[in-house]
Amino acid sequence: MKTNSILPEAWLYPSLAILLFFLMKTAYSTAAVQDLTFLLFPSSELVGTFTGTSHVFLVDQGYYNEALNILVNKSCSGFNFWAISFLMSYCLIEKSAHTWQRNILLLPTILIATYFFTILVNGTRILFSVFLHSSPISMLTEAPPWMHQAEGSFIYLSYLIIAFLSIDYFQTPKTATR
Repeated sequence: MKTNSILPEAWLYPSLAILLFFLMKTAYSTAAVQDLTFLLFPSSELVGTFTGTSHVFLVDQGYYNEALNILVNKSCSGFNFWAISFLMSYCLIEKSAHTWQRNILLLPTILIATYFFTILVNGTRILFSVFLHSSPISMLTEAPPWMHQAEGSFIYLSYLIIAFLSIDYFQTPKTATR
């Protein structure tokens, strides 16, 4: 560890990931729906594939699925989940003992991997919401607005925990038993 630097050397690459996280959050805060089609379109396609329905893009609104009567808009993009899962994954996988080239190449690799993970999770979240709200239980079909946010938080948190445990499991050295 260098004694003449502000941060310990082991914090260099996680600091880059944290900086990228804040850049992502800043970009999201100024993004319009059209800027998020790279997340919205695949999620809408995934929902359409599983439900056998189609969607149309409504400018400044998002992807509308008439058969399901849902609008996948900016708040449904999963962008915040993507940023959080990227930061968590990078900080778990990055090791200061590895070469600087590996740790730098890990940034875009994990960014791309968590993008695809986000599409999967976001599609699951939307399908889960559609399933709950199409149930015959009137309490779910006439749920207050916070219920939709709670459903999303439950799905996102569950997948983050699963991702954390999976990464931790595969990174933990296994001892051979006889």
